[in-house]
Amino acid sequence: MQGFVPRRFWMGERETIAAVMADFVVVPAHRSLGPALKLMRTGIELGKARFSFSYGTPNEKSLAIVRRAGLETIGVFTRYTKVLRSESYWRRRIPSWLTPVAAALVDLGILAVDLGRGWLRGNPFHWAERVDFGVEFDRIWQMRSVHRVYGDRSCGTLAWRYPAGSGQGAWRISLASSAGGDVLGYVVWRLRNGTVMVNDFLVVESGASQRTFLHSFSQYVRRFAVDRVSVEFYGASDVVEALRDCGFAPREQSSIVRASQQGGDVSLSQASAYMTSFDRDNDE
Repeated sequence: MQGFVPRRFWMGERETIAAVMADFVVVPAHRSLGPALKLMRTGIELGKARFSFSYGTPNEKSLAIVRRAGLETIGVFTRYTKVLRSESYWRRRIPSWLTPVAAALVDLGILAVDLGRGWLRGNPFHWAERVDFGVEFDRIWQMRSVHRVYGDRSCGTLAWRYPAGSGQGAWRISLASSAGGDVLGYVVWRLRNGTVMVNDFLVVESGASQRTFLHSFSQYVRRFAVDRVSVEFYGASDVVEALRDCGFAPREQSSIVRASQQGGDVSLSQASAYMTSFDRDNDE
């Protein structure tokens, strides 16, 4: 079985229907290269006939089949992590009596660097928690860059992607506004073992820079006594540079593959894509 999950994508005002490749399953009795390869190639051709492009992030076991089936590797999804507090790191590496001292010294250094970043850039963002996706999220979506390829992030799609919940592991919605009340961006995240797991983020094109936005959010979540912030991204180099400049270090990577219609209006590339965990078929 080869599954496809349809998604709307946009570049400027151009809309297209794409699909996330998911649920590639072969019954145990036929898990040899031949049947798996035939299934994958058939799925690719069906996907090309129906969608402008299909994409996926195969695991290591299926990567060889994916490549032999003709899917093009166009880059890697990279997880970036920024450390805010280091005690959990030191607990695994040094004697317990020394942990508080090492953590205090390192955390003071991290805070000093972050305060310096904030002083240089300022912080035009005021953060607030939301319980649902209102019309202000549509305003953010409408003010996106016209030069990038985005999966649809209208408030209706966000509400479908992130259903309301409660308790541990529930999605949290942080909305960024200016001092005058203009909405500037949002972050969807949840807390897992002391880590803020960012699933999606978007800042308006005419607002402050990606660097200022990402730095401001990482300082905002300090109030929740978290150890680190983690975000997954594939696409435009200015976003990657902003993550690195804010202290997010690259960690795990997974290949992203693509199959496109011949002459399709919209497709994915490293230069134009804007993809987060929102655009994958699994949730961290």
